[in-house]
Amino acid sequence: MFDVGFWELALVGLITLLVVGPRELPTVARTLGRWIGQARRLVGRLREELEREAARAEEIRRLMDREIQVAREHERLQGALGAVPPQRAAPPQGADGAADADRGTSAEASGGERH
Repeated sequence: MFDVGFWELALVGLITLLVVGPRELPTVARTLGRWIGQARRLVGRLREELEREAARAEEIRRLMDREIQVAREHERLQGALGAVPPQRAAPPQGADGAADADRGTSAEASGGERH
């Protein structure tokens, strides 16, 4: 990530020693180590979360592609069915269906009243 060599680290250590002093240097180093550890854990969790979200996005993209394929197939089938003339449903058969049809016709003929 950073291209830091030995001499750069030695220079940072020397400046820290001069600014902080030899008594406080172990405390500062320990605190700095904790912060670096926390930062690494945070970056690791962030990376894992981003990978999970990328996997979810990929899954959603695959599902959307599949839905598009299904919609296109549906349109194709609808187009193929459009060339076939629609068939009418047969009127209801049986005693009830025939009686309802007769009553409706006779009620219309008598002025629309039903008794």
